[in-house]
Amino acid sequence: SCSDGADETPLYFDNITITEIVTDIEITEAALVQKNDGGAEYKAPESENEFVLLNGSAQIGAYSSFSAAMNAYKNGYILKLQNNYTLTNSELSDKLAALEEVVIDLNGYRISCENTDAALIWIKNTSTAEASTRITVKNGEISLKATPAVSYDDSTSAGSGKSVNVNFENVIFTFLDNASLTEIVSASNIAAGAKTVCHITLDGCSFALDDAKHAVIPSCILPEGGGDLTLSYEVIGGKLELTS
Repeated sequence: SCSDGADETPLYFDNITITEIVTDIEITEAALVQKNDGGAEYKAPESENEFVLLNGSAQIGAYSSFSAAMNAYKNGYILKLQNNYTLTNSELSDKLAALEEVVIDLNGYRISCENTDAALIWIKNTSTAEASTRITVKNGEISLKATPAVSYDDSTSAGSGKSVNVNFENVIFTFLDNASLTEIVSASNIAAGAKTVCHITLDGCSFALDDAKHAVIPSCILPEGGGDLTLSYEVIGGKLELTS
């Protein structure tokens, strides 16, 4: 890897193979592709704000944090990234499960979940009646370290009959250096009587697992449910890359 001097994002060369000892290498044709560390192709920021909210093609507002954007989110909007972004522990949004439909367009960028509590999708079931939420995350990279991409908090028994559909479309899942995460979905802390049903679809997604990056090797990418949580999965295409 090397740097182009413009920023701190490294450059990676793919598909270079040397089969014998050589003293001179002549490159007659080459193309440089700037990538995030081990993940999707690097994309320059589109604006000084990390997020914009769209209602159709109309921009509703621009925001510098995930929590601020979610606070302004309404059904029918699209949350679109404008830059790579790292979630902080103060940015858990319990509004995701209170909406009927949420669309997050990664727009070719990366969201990193590297802090203890910073799950991208935090499903908090406090509904006392039948309710459903559809969440779509598409077109980019989710990089994990210590926190799953999807986690649950049914700490209240008031929750009842919650149905959640989480759809990942064309998403690359990667792991940050020294990752201690064993799964991308957390199925813990489900209160008795919560009655949460979650269906997760992975459409055209890929998982890039490199044991050199892991403090703990993932033992189960997608766990089963249990108790009052029912988990189901649908995988359409995609690939799993294992590097040791």
